[in-house]
Amino acid sequence: MQMRAMVLEEFGGKLTLQTRPVPEPGYGEVLVQVIACGAGLTLESIRKGHLGGSTPRIMGHEYSGTIAALGVGVENWHEGDAVTGSFYLFCGNCIMCASGRETLCINNKGNIGAKIDGAFAEYIVVPARNLVRIPEGVALREAGIIADAIATPYHIARERARI
Repeated sequence: MQMRAMVLEEFGGKLTLQTRPVPEPGYGEVLVQVIACGAGLTLESIRKGHLGGSTPRIMGHEYSGTIAALGVGVENWHEGDAVTGSFYLFCGNCIMCASGRETLCINNKGNIGAKIDGAFAEYIVVPARNLVRIPEGVALREAGIIADAIATPYHIARERARI
């Protein structure tokens, strides 16, 4: 099966529309059919190579969609579940993750759209632990930015400014 994706061929370059094979989820991963993907300032840092990773790369991390397939070992998720996910590829096991501070994960493996392919595509494969369930009644087209563009300033207001 094939999908369309916006691909960065080299750091500093432009994105090009390409046809790629739909990725398959591995152990502990899910395949998400992307409904929406936002675009923010972080993309420019990724495009320039400032967050590491390699090219070619499919960028995009502010996504929402529905689970299309489950990899082996995935529990508590079902095909059709509405999801978004974290930008950070956190481990879920270290002291920072255990305290709810996944953005400071000691074993961080990088970022979606920089280290692994992102959501400027019709499908994305992500670790199941990175997913967040979208509640019923929340529009998928609007939910993609919640995990980054909304959660980041909310976290700063709550944690730093104590608002």
